[in-house]
Amino acid sequence: MYYWRREFVNERLGITSSQSYRLVPATESGRIRSDSVLSLLNRSRVGIRDALTSLPADLLTLEQTAARFADSGVTERDLRRWIRRTRNPAPHFRLNRNTVRFSAGLLDAWLAETSVLHGAWHRKEVA
Repeated sequence: MYYWRREFVNERLGITSSQSYRLVPATESGRIRSDSVLSLLNRSRVGIRDALTSLPADLLTLEQTAARFADSGVTERDLRRWIRRTRNPAPHFRLNRNTVRFSAGLLDAWLAETSVLHGAWHRKEVA
């Protein structure tokens, strides 16, 4: 277990100070226990089977994720649609109603697993 400064947690999770005070309790020394942050992320995970054992370094906001995939044609609207799916949603962390974070690595793996080449589903193999 580690004790982190609130600024580190805010930066890593991409949240404001007021959000972090609501989401993550601090100890009497003002530091945040690492297991508190992991507990928050594990409680808020959607589409992620395994519990986290360490804080991901690749958490991105919705806007950052859309910018990362801009060349692929993935938009914020696509991402919002993918996280609302009831079956096989995109892996993400819903910290509260308005705050969603994606792990770049988990999202890349999900996209590779679930993506189909456009038009490939209706092509027939010719023997």
